[in-house]
Amino acid sequence: MAVPLITRAYVNRGRWIAECECRHAAQVSSGDEWRCPVCGTRYVVLWPADRVAIQDALRQRPVENQNWLPTETINDLLAENIEHGISAPRSAA
Repeated sequence: MAVPLITRAYVNRGRWIAECECRHAAQVSSGDEWRCPVCGTRYVVLWPADRVAIQDALRQRPVENQNWLPTETINDLLAENIEHGISAPRSAA
């Protein structure tokens, strides 16, 4: 059995996504392993250590702007929020 490859989770429109080298991307949950439904390649999904903080920062935004890439820090997200007039967390409904 082949050793799984590694992919990093990212956020697109509020969904955690994993991407295959065949360029197929799909929503993933918190599991550590993902198999591409198109080509069958297995991956270990790397999740950010500050995942909860990332999710909290993104929840303040409209869904179409809830995006995050592994190259961005939580400080980047918070600065973007402030830049767009989002400085306080929305209350949980």
